Amino acid sequence: MSHQRLRDAAEGAKMELSAKSVSTIQLPFITADRTGPKNLISDFSSTDLGRACSGVLDSMVDGFRAFLQGHGGDCASVHALVLTGGCARIPTLRDAFRREAASRNIAHFVCSEAPEEDVASGATWLGRQMVEATQPKD
Repeated sequence: MSHQRLRDAAEGAKMELSAKSVSTIQLPFITADRTGPKNLISDFSSTDLGRACSGVLDSMVDGFRAFLQGHGGDCASVHALVLTGGCARIPTLRDAFRREAASRNIAHFVCSEAPEEDVASGATWLGRQMVEATQPKD
């Protein structure tokens, strides 16, 4: 039970860090010992989130590098790097991709301010492409 409460609080803090730089996790009565109930009260910052997710974030940047290597490592045809989705709100990830774009002379780095809308727009565009592909041509 306490494990689930901790997971839920961590998820809530992650979402709150999308809008604020610090989130406070408060879990009253998370456990107890002979002296009585124990509470968890802790501040969690976006920097803390970046450190906690560093392995996953590094693998995302490595995936981008692998993509470029798979296409000959040539960035001349890459005009912009667009970072979108929920992870676009993590400052550590934005900074890593910004550095990667600069090191590969990619002129534009765009980090979405409204990642949910971007994902929805992309899904809409893809859906339209799929429908058009199935329509008979005149």
